[in-house]
Amino acid sequence: ADLRRELAEAYCQAGALPLAERQAREALRLCCQVHAESAPATEAFVALWADLATQCGQFAEVEARLAPLIRQLDASQPQAGQTSRMHLRWGRLLCRQQRYADAETELLRGYHALASQNPTTATDRLWLKHAANWLAELYQATNRPQEAARWGQP
Repeated sequence: ADLRRELAEAYCQAGALPLAERQAREALRLCCQVHAESAPATEAFVALWADLATQCGQFAEVEARLAPLIRQLDASQPQAGQTSRMHLRWGRLLCRQQRYADAETELLRGYHALASQNPTTATDRLWLKHAANWLAELYQATNRPQEAARWGQP
């Protein structure tokens, strides 16, 4: 699975998105043979595949896979960092589809959940910074400059 993920990343860097998406899909399939899709070990695989599939225009498939996964994470581990990050990823993907109302809900939910955990790792602090930037971009895109400024963009 790790080799497939590395191939996907290499294809992505080379601009071969359809090949990258296929490798990421296969990496996720292999990883899910060992771990549940909601397991922390699969988080990077899900994220890579979802990002590449979205870039390839496969948004309906991404939504069909991520929506139940997020519901499962909400039910089983609502306070986990993985759950917060998945909401943030989903919000970012919704922004790319210009589904701003849904994106705002997911980004705010992920941001506040992660912030409430008093993040101590550099990774979680970076996620919060990205989330604030994504919210600012969303508010700029929806012509709400005061909200954008609140989250970091004038």
